[in-house]
Amino acid sequence: MTRTLVLALCLVAVTAAAVTTPAMAGVYPQSRTGFFIGFGLGWGNAAAKLGQSPDPDRANSVSGNLRFGWSVAQTVAIGLEASSWAKNYDVEGTNLDLNLTGTVTTFAVTYFPGNMGLFLRGGLGFSTASVKLQGGGASFEEVETGAGFLAAAGYEWRLTEKFALGPQAQWAYLKIDQEGLDSVDFVSITAQATWYW
Repeated sequence: MTRTLVLALCLVAVTAAAVTTPAMAGVYPQSRTGFFIGFGLGWGNAAAKLGQSPDPDRANSVSGNLRFGWSVAQTVAIGLEASSWAKNYDVEGTNLDLNLTGTVTTFAVTYFPGNMGLFLRGGLGFSTASVKLQGGGASFEEVETGAGFLAAAGYEWRLTEKFALGPQAQWAYLKIDQEGLDSVDFVSITAQATWYW
């Protein structure tokens, strides 16, 4: 997990460094005042830790997020963010489908160093992990809750006065601490779209 996160953050840093020259800065200023809303979609890599078992294999699947809030300054925005990872499995030797989903919902703070496109984000809140098994006309679902944490870095290009687009690398941690399930964590690389008002 650590190696994947480091590689993802390096990718974002190199991208940001490549686009911070005046020629690539764009015509529209990085103006942030008032309400914002955004979402992201991309790839995620996750693992669930079961009790005292060793670290499990990681799995790749789709990941996404949704956020909204308020820019309290040109360089600081606060808001709510929900970030999820989900994967469907075919249970070998059966006609059953297994769906695993992990979601972190946090109060998040985003900082834009130097009021440029580069951003750093951190959030604390709660998390949910769900396991759904279905097939043969039957369905079973179990949902566990706990604490949640996320950390992210990325870069956004201001394509119009109010719209920005760019990459983000994120690490999310779900501390469940319930019987049989200790924690879930996932790393994601997503394309982010954000609107500012």
